[in-house]
Amino acid sequence: KVYIVVRSLSPKVKKLVDAHPNLFQVKEIKDLSSFSAALFTNNELNELSGCDVFCALGTTIKKAKSQENFKRIDYDLVLHVLKVTRELGAENLALISSAGADPDSKIFYSKIKGLLEREVIKLHFKNYFFLRPSLLLGDRSEFRLGELVMRELSFLYSPLMIS
Repeated sequence: KVYIVVRSLSPKVKKLVDAHPNLFQVKEIKDLSSFSAALFTNNELNELSGCDVFCALGTTIKKAKSQENFKRIDYDLVLHVLKVTRELGAENLALISSAGADPDSKIFYSKIKGLLEREVIKLHFKNYFFLRPSLLLGDRSEFRLGELVMRELSFLYSPLMIS
C-alpha cells in the first residue's frame, strides 16, 4: 500500500492514483505544519510502522517570494513531516535534495538543502538516501527560462555533475 500526502491533488496525481491498485489513501493537506498522527486512522497507523518514505516536498525561491518563506517550506516543513513519519515508525527514507547540497555553502539554496540533510541524518532512519539531481524537469504551469536553457545545455555539463 502506498499512502500519498500532497499539498494539492493535481489531476495528474489523481489519474495516477485511480489507475494503480496500490496507490490510495491520498491525504490532501494544505498546511503541512498540521501534519500529524491525527490525520491517520488506527489501522493506517499500524500499516505505517516499518514503512518507506519518499519525500519530494519543496518549492523555489521565486514561488516562495522570499528566502525566509523558502526556508520555511524546504527546511522547516520537510523536517517536520519527516520527524512525524519517523515517530510513526517509518524506517527508510528517500529524499529529493539537490546537487551541491552543503550546509557550509555560500549559495542559499544549496545551504538550506545541506542543513536539511544534516538534520535528517539525526532522525536515525534505518536507511536514508539523498537524491541530488542537478535539474528537476517536468510539466510546469509557469515558464522558467533558466530551466529551458539548462535543459538544452545539459548534454555539455551532465558528465561533470557528480554529487
